[in-house]
Order: sequence, then structure tokens, then C-alpha cells
Amino acid sequence: MKSLSELNKEYWKKVSADKTTSLKIMPSDEDLDLVPTAIHVLDVGCGDGQLSEWLSEKGFLVSAIDINENAIIACNKRNTKVNYTLQDITKRTTFENSLFDLVCFRFTLANIHRDEWPVLRKEVDRLVAPGGFVWFAEPLVSTDYQKRYELSKRLLNDEHAIFVFKNPRTARDITTTDQLQMAIEQGEIYRISRHYTKKELMNLFPAFKILREKMIVIKSPSGFNIQTFTALLKKPVKDN
Repeated sequence: MKSLSELNKEYWKKVSADKTTSLKIMPSDEDLDLVPTAIHVLDVGCGDGQLSEWLSEKGFLVSAIDINENAIIACNKRNTKVNYTLQDITKRTTFENSLFDLVCFRFTLANIHRDEWPVLRKEVDRLVAPGGFVWFAEPLVSTDYQKRYELSKRLLNDEHAIFVFKNPRTARDITTTDQLQMAIEQGEIYRISRHYTKKELMNLFPAFKILREKMIVIKSPSGFNIQTFTALLKKPVKDN
């Protein structure tokens, strides 16, 4: 079986542009009140550009990246003020050091394997200017998913990763490892999603401090409750 990273990137590179974003979670007014206006923002995993263009309309200077060429082409055709480019945050991007005052993730980290965390951590720290911010909305480990974690653990060697099925109903129908293995062999898997503990999320941004945090619950396509952690972090300004 392909690694989590390979399977996810293969899926997200090929999926149609209109399937790249499904969530409507945005930074709250309270979050944005703490962020200066007219700053340079990076939207990581921008998908169809929903968040990017929402931020642009609020007066931010926005760059946006995704590994899905279909999405980037579609976004650029709209001729907005957003600078869309085909790039991967788990590799060194083309942006200059400390270019961004705010970097945003919205269910993007859920698709990044822990083997890639060191590169991600280093790249975010490189891109965010001292005194800058990170905002994210990502799935936390949820009790609704406990059985799915247990079924996937042996195959993925990860305590909190789950298989995402082409038919959402399949997630409830599968109750044994044998059934899961058969679904994989029959090509019923789209990708793999990774849920986090709060500690794991914060360890991705060790130089940052939490300014605001909030927990919300959303429904997955298969009907499971997803506890979603949203947070605004700030990178301290180093003393000279």
C-alpha cells in the first residue's frame, strides 16, 4: 500500500477543482481584530480559493498555494487580486524569508503525514515574519472516530489516522480489519486523513504562542462528529 503522504498527494493533485474545498470555516472577527490590516497573507492548501478571496476582499494582500494544478488554474482564471501558485508546503517554497505576516491552514494539516512535519515546521517558521501569525482550523482526535482509529492503526502505524472512503456510508459499514483490508484492495479508498491532539498541533509551531482558541463541532460527510480546533498563534519578536 502507498504511504499516507503518497496516497494523499496523488488524490489532491488529481481531484477536480470544485472538490478541493468543502468547509466554510473562516477566521472570526475576534481573530482578525488581533491581526493588523493590509498585511501579506499565505493561504496554504487554498483549494477553490474560497478563503483566499474572502481575505483579499477584506483588504489583505493574499498569496495562495495548492498542489492541485486544476484548482490553481481555475483560481487564476477568475483574475482576482490573489497571487495563486502551484506549490507544496512540505517542500521549500519559492517565497522569501519572513515574507508573510499571517499563514492560514484550513483542514490542510489533516492531509499531511507526520514524516513531513519537520519540513513543514521549518518552512512555516521561515516564512512567517517575527511578530507574525498562524491561523488554523484542523480536526482533533474525536471519540466518534475511536473505532476507525483502531481499525486503521495496524495498517497505517498511526494512532489517529483514518481511511476516507469514496462512498461515505462505507465508513459506518466497516467494523473489522478484514473488511477494511478488502475495501482497500477493491480501491474504495480516496485518501487518508490525520486527526491531531492539541499538543501535536502546537508542536508543529513551537516558536508560536496561542492568542485565541476555540473548539467547534462539524459533521463529516459520513455523519461523524469532528471536533475542530481553531486557533490564532503569534510568533514572538526576538530580542536583539
